[in-house]
Amino acid sequence: MRFSCEMSGKYRPFVKKVEGKEVVVKKRVRSMGTKKCECSFELKAVKGNDGWSVSIHNGTHNHPPAVYLEGHSYAGRLSLEQTATVVDLSVFLVKPKEILTHLKVQDPQNATTMKIAYNI
Repeated sequence: MRFSCEMSGKYRPFVKKVEGKEVVVKKRVRSMGTKKCECSFELKAVKGNDGWSVSIHNGTHNHPPAVYLEGHSYAGRLSLEQTATVVDLSVFLVKPKEILTHLKVQDPQNATTMKIAYNI
């Protein structure tokens, strides 16, 4: 298994094949940039007879740590109970803004965004 920084790699635009040729398709101009900055941090884990062996392939990041975890996939994920709460409230037609407020009141450390509430 390989574990890498979520900022590893670089942005790849959407490519569509038209008449056998690859064409870059611009759906819309985004005001936000990409998170990708070609960070080379990487850990490798191998399972052996004695358990897992973890080695550091590259232990440095080329960017400072995030100040806010808002919007990061790992920090924004919901627990099973929180997901059930979102589903229950949406069945009763509660607005996503109010669902998000409810989640933040229950857990002030919650870094979930509105997008996650909409996706569930």
